Amino acid sequence: MFNLRKSQVGKRDLSPLLSLTPGCVNRKRRSGDKSLLPICDFLMSGELVHLAASQEKNQNGQTPGSFRSLLAALRSHLTRLVAKIAVLALCAAAVVAQSNAYGPEVRGFLSFLRQEESELEFQIARKEISRGEFTRSKNRIAIQRGAVLKFVRETGEDRVPDYNVVAPSEANQLLEDGAKLLKTAKPGDVLGGKWRLIGRETRGELFYVLERVSANVRSPGMARE
Repeated sequence: MFNLRKSQVGKRDLSPLLSLTPGCVNRKRRSGDKSLLPICDFLMSGELVHLAASQEKNQNGQTPGSFRSLLAALRSHLTRLVAKIAVLALCAAAVVAQSNAYGPEVRGFLSFLRQEESELEFQIARKEISRGEFTRSKNRIAIQRGAVLKFVRETGEDRVPDYNVVAPSEANQLLEDGAKLLKTAKPGDVLGGKWRLIGRETRGELFYVLERVSANVRSPGMARE
C-alpha cells in the first residue's frame, strides 16, 4: 500500500486502488482485513473526488466511473465504521461510569457478566453454538443484570441475590412441575420451598426470574409445593 499523506496526494498514482472492486472491499471488511485502514483519512477528504476524476481521465483501459464506484463503497463503509466506533466508545464510558457507582460485590458481578458475553461472542464467531443458543444466553444475561441492578437500587445493598433466569422449557429442571406452577404463580410466591418468583420478562421469548431461598421460607399468602 502506498503512502497517502495529503501532501503527496498529487504526486501519487492511484492505479493500485483501481484494481479493487466494491465486492473486494466488502470481502476485506467482513474478514477483518485491516489493509485498507491507512487510506481512511484520505478517503474522507473532499479533495479525493476531484483527484478521482483526473485519475480516471489518465488511466487507459479503465471503465469511466469505476474509481468513483470504489470511492463511494469505501467511504460508505468507513462512515459506518466510524459511527460504530463512536457508539462503542460511548457505551464503554457508560458501563465504566455505571460500574463505579456500585460497591465491590456488584462491580465484580457486572464484570463477570461482561466476561460471559465476551465468551458468547467468541463461541458464536467460531460456530461453537447456534444462533438460537447465542440469542437466548444473551437475553438471559441482560435480564439477570437488570434484575440484580433493580434489587440494588431498591435496597441500596452491595449484594448480589441468587437469581436464576429460566425459560418455561427449563423450569422443570429446577423443581418438579416447575413449568406448570410458574404459569399461575405470582411475584413473591415460593415454589417447592426452594425458589421465589421475582417476576417475568419477555425478550424474544418468556423468561422467569427466580431467587433461591432457604428451605424453611414460605411466601406471605401461600407456599406452593
